[in-house]
Amino acid sequence: AVPADRPRELGVPDGRVATVHTGIHDQAFGGTETERQSVVLFVGSLSETKDPLAALRIFSAFTRKSPEARFVLYGEGPMASRVREEAGRLGLRGRGELRGRRPHQGGLAAMKHARVLLNSSRSEGRCNSVLEALASGTPVVAPELPSFHELVSDLEGCLLYPGGDVEQGGARLLEAWQGEPDRARISSLVRPYTWAAFGEKVGGILEAAVRDR
Repeated sequence: AVPADRPRELGVPDGRVATVHTGIHDQAFGGTETERQSVVLFVGSLSETKDPLAALRIFSAFTRKSPEARFVLYGEGPMASRVREEAGRLGLRGRGELRGRRPHQGGLAAMKHARVLLNSSRSEGRCNSVLEALASGTPVVAPELPSFHELVSDLEGCLLYPGGDVEQGGARLLEAWQGEPDRARISSLVRPYTWAAFGEKVGGILEAAVRDR
């Protein structure tokens, strides 16, 4: 990855720069008709950047009004023991599972059965797990980060809360949980974010570069 302002620092004119993001695989799509489980899903490393403790606290606030919900975390990392301790402190043991790292296909399958994906990152680029969840028709609750604001402007099914605000996060999670999303439409809007779509974009950029030589 190259920082967006790096080409400008090197003296490359803005008109000669194109941004191409990473994409998601076609396997992420489908599942919009799948029966959903009463699960809030977290997918990410158990690290300070992804802030899984904030996710647990948001889930805890949310369960005051949705006690039937369960929380499933897919991920591993240096904060695993702290995640278990925090789950115990919040009284969430028996309400969720820490499943560790799973093969990519396993994570995609989980998204297609979850009711909502919860993201609690302190910083984030173009987050593939968020795009993959939306591709499966699963709504996402995420903090107000620039990359997520960009997605909200183009896509549906992504609800944002002020980062670090547990009560607002819980409220947005409840809104997503109680909603009746158009899963097929949410999924369809993610099609431009696939590897195939980005490949076509790169091809067009290269063709234009050859023509303009």
